[in-house]
Amino acid sequence: VGCLDLQSLKAVYIDKAESESSVRYTVPIGQTRDLHCSSVGKLILAYRPDVAELVLKTPRLARHTDNTIVDKKLLASQLRTIRKSGISRTIDEATLGATGMAAPILNAEGEIVAGVVVAGPTQRVRPNMTKVEQALRKAAAALSAALPAIGASQISLAIDEVARRRA
Repeated sequence: VGCLDLQSLKAVYIDKAESESSVRYTVPIGQTRDLHCSSVGKLILAYRPDVAELVLKTPRLARHTDNTIVDKKLLASQLRTIRKSGISRTIDEATLGATGMAAPILNAEGEIVAGVVVAGPTQRVRPNMTKVEQALRKAAAALSAALPAIGASQISLAIDEVARRRA
């Protein structure tokens, strides 16, 4: 699960479940990623136009791999597609060999609170994108429905705890 870290203006991972596969891609809790090249980051940008505007106004987007989208018009187009489909995808954009997909966890007002992410080795995730997308949609819907019971304050506490650990 990842969300927006407003201090750094990056995506931060606040919870995870690891694959049992010996070949896997993992991101430590508290790790941050640029918004323009991570699946949860692009999801945040698609659902938070105010944040997208800030990112799109930056002088230059950092290139992490040859696949990183640094063209702002192309990124803006991707964000519109993500908003319509409700699924964000990145293939080898932040890290070569890693593919990520994310779906939004929304509060009762339809605002993004966080994103549920599936990430793994590109060779394993890419052929299974349709299946992963279906699972992501179900997980995001279940988490969104459970959000009132969980409480947005719990997510805020998790973000604060991650920030304390990084400090």
